Amino acid sequence: MMFDEKLALETLGEAKIQPSSRLVFKRCSLDFVSEEYVGWMNDPEIRKGLVSNQSKETTRQDLEDYIRHLGPRTLQLAILREGSHIGNIKIYGDLELHHGRMEIGYLIGDRTQSNKGFATEAVEAVVGWCFEELLLQKVTSHCFVSNRASARVLEKNGFVLEGTLRDHVLWNGKFKDCRAYGKLAH
Repeated sequence: MMFDEKLALETLGEAKIQPSSRLVFKRCSLDFVSEEYVGWMNDPEIRKGLVSNQSKETTRQDLEDYIRHLGPRTLQLAILREGSHIGNIKIYGDLELHHGRMEIGYLIGDRTQSNKGFATEAVEAVVGWCFEELLLQKVTSHCFVSNRASARVLEKNGFVLEGTLRDHVLWNGKFKDCRAYGKLAH
């Protein structure tokens, strides 16, 4: 079967990602906005790896507004481990979806759950779903050149480094380089 943008949008709206061996994925809703989640977004160690501009403190209202305004071409999922929200993973892309590709972003916010392979496992499950259910041709991701852990997650999942984008992201008033990764369906 070939990629069909309309079908992909319908599938995104009804997304049901199968649990992996250790994780469960649920559509991120206001129910997941907690003090812990706000804390993750303000943790300097986590913020330094986020490509999104984190130049100000994140409030509970900021997260609620963000979730309320997620568009139909964005699927943000809570990553659950033994019933606890430990992070998020999202696939998104406006123009990208038209071309049969989407971008993936992820974070393990609960630092007690870092370095246990959960990001790698989550990316594997969601990218597999993207290829099998959305019939995407390609999934892409970007990470700061300095974010070796994120690069390893992508490489373990078969993503290929496609290049370095110089001065690509304005982050806290300075431009930073990003690595561009991609994985093809075949």
